[in-house]
Amino acid sequence: MLRTGPVDFIHQMQWSDMTPKARAMTRLLVLDLLGVAASARVTPCSEIICNHAARHFGVGAEAATLLFDGRKASPVGAALAAGMTIDAVDGHDGWRPSKGHAGCHVLPAALALAEASGQLDGEAFLAAIALGYEFGCRVSVAQHATVPDYHTSGSWGAVGCAAVGSRMLGLDRDKTREALGISEYHGPRSQMMRGVEFPTMLKDGSGWGAMAGVSATYLAADGFTGAPAVTVEGEDVAAYWQDLGNHWLMEEQYIKPYPVCRWTHAPLAGAAFLMKEHGVSHEQIDRVEVVSFRNMLSLATWRPENTEQAQYSVPFPVATMIVKGQVGPADVMDEALTDRDVLRLAETMA
Repeated sequence: MLRTGPVDFIHQMQWSDMTPKARAMTRLLVLDLLGVAASARVTPCSEIICNHAARHFGVGAEAATLLFDGRKASPVGAALAAGMTIDAVDGHDGWRPSKGHAGCHVLPAALALAEASGQLDGEAFLAAIALGYEFGCRVSVAQHATVPDYHTSGSWGAVGCAAVGSRMLGLDRDKTREALGISEYHGPRSQMMRGVEFPTMLKDGSGWGAMAGVSATYLAADGFTGAPAVTVEGEDVAAYWQDLGNHWLMEEQYIKPYPVCRWTHAPLAGAAFLMKEHGVSHEQIDRVEVVSFRNMLSLATWRPENTEQAQYSVPFPVATMIVKGQVGPADVMDEALTDRDVLRLAETMA
């Protein structure tokens, strides 16, 4: 049983301290994230951000490979590109209390830092991944409890990435505090509901969160100051850190069955059940009605023009499930967006 403060936990936590279930989930989530990244690499968003990282985040003293691309960039640029690539297909894992996702920031940061620093031990890498989840998720609930706006995952994910970076680069306690504070301050406090109501490539702020966290680590290593991180050290958030090292949040992460906003999953599952239960075909359906909470109904794109709009929609994925019996990455991009049967049903939805 670990008994330590958040900053000390970053450097003291070991892979062997985790429960077997938490270790198994860590391995599974890394595989899941890599699969999502591979499927997303064909998207325009991924192509644009990888080109951007290669052109504008040039290799300096250290370099990292752009994920599923092969070109080199700085570790900061590589984390940015991989974070946005994973987020380009909304199929990555999440944690319900955070209303968001930790892994899409943490894995890009850990991959970039591991390659740049030459730390290629598998167990140490997995421990760093788990640390990022445990830290980032606690920051998420601390932030939600202390600020009025609903921010994207990148806002709190940046702090999780700084925790990973501080561990992997071996920062001392004082510089670790600075890294956490820098990442919290510079993390993208972007408005989540804007991304829901107006779907674009901005998505969940994941790439910018990973970039901010990795950058914060290198800045702290060079003497840049930024402590404290109030979501980590503030007295009003202490309750969110009391079980660190004893209650493993890795065990509570979910894996999405569909590559669309989590809020759409309930009507998707409902549509799949009803189609099977009643043995009907989409040709027999004239109208579809979805009843849910207000924020979910903001996912209101009926005729998506791009994959971002298709992923942040209720009508289009639900119509896709009714027509095709599935919703995978290929069903929310390219020629799938012009499927006449899907669009007919989507347009009936209220």
